[in-house]
Amino acid sequence: METLIQFKKTILVQMLFLAALVAMVALGLGFANAARGFVLGSIFSLANFLVMSYLLTWRLGKSSRRAGAESALSMLARLVILGAPLFIAIRNPARFNLIWTIIGIFNLQISVLVYQLVIERYGLIRSTDPERR
Repeated sequence: METLIQFKKTILVQMLFLAALVAMVALGLGFANAARGFVLGSIFSLANFLVMSYLLTWRLGKSSRRAGAESALSMLARLVILGAPLFIAIRNPARFNLIWTIIGIFNLQISVLVYQLVIERYGLIRSTDPERR
């Protein structure tokens, strides 16, 4: 369980750091719409990750029939969460860049990839799991 908590914290910090970094670079280069779009997508991606991780641990130990129904509702809720920034960006093209909003939605996947390929491989964080030391 500690490994899961450590993973969640690392991913959250990476997502926020990447969103801030991309937004600062985009603002520095004069692309305010891209910066706002990436941050918008990242915020909703973060919300999706938190909902997913909370509901995943909450469903453990339930009957398979009930867990299946809750999984379907969870998926629907997560699709709504991920569809919201797209709707906002489409409705406000003067404020948000749609392409960068879509890229921001993938901030979670980028962060997990960085975690797997860089942080875990090169041991940049200490694992509390004795098998992984």
